[in-house]
Amino acid sequence: MHLVTFTALAEFPDRLESHFKVLPTELYDWRPPSWASSPCGELTAIQQLRVIKAHEIERFQVCISRALLEEKPDIRIEAIDAVEAGDESAEDLLKIFREARKRTLSILEGLNDEQWKRAVILGDHGETTVLGLVHFLSSHDLTQLAGLQWLQGEANLA
Repeated sequence: MHLVTFTALAEFPDRLESHFKVLPTELYDWRPPSWASSPCGELTAIQQLRVIKAHEIERFQVCISRALLEEKPDIRIEAIDAVEAGDESAEDLLKIFREARKRTLSILEGLNDEQWKRAVILGDHGETTVLGLVHFLSSHDLTQLAGLQWLQGEANLA
């Protein structure tokens, strides 16, 4: 894996927290008048944290584990019903996510060249590798940061 990608994954919990912490608490559940052009769909800031946490634990860690344990698993990504679920605070969600990301990175650090190349069929993406999964994970991180920035921009218009 490229060092820049691993570094981005490792630094994301800090980046996420710093972007989230600048939001006033009244914007955690704020909804703009229109969601047009939102990079994250119709997710409030707190909902984005729930989805980020759920994706890390229920999607990416599971996908990586299956890719390492099964021969070319066909992984169908189901929608994660984490948007409204849970009563964790923003601080709790950030902490849980940070710990989950540490576990993900620990798994990735121990992979050898053969494991990085293990094949996975990932839903609509088709065939990829464990390395491909990692790039999708990094892409998801960036999309969520874009969503928080977009919400701040919309709040400034309101």
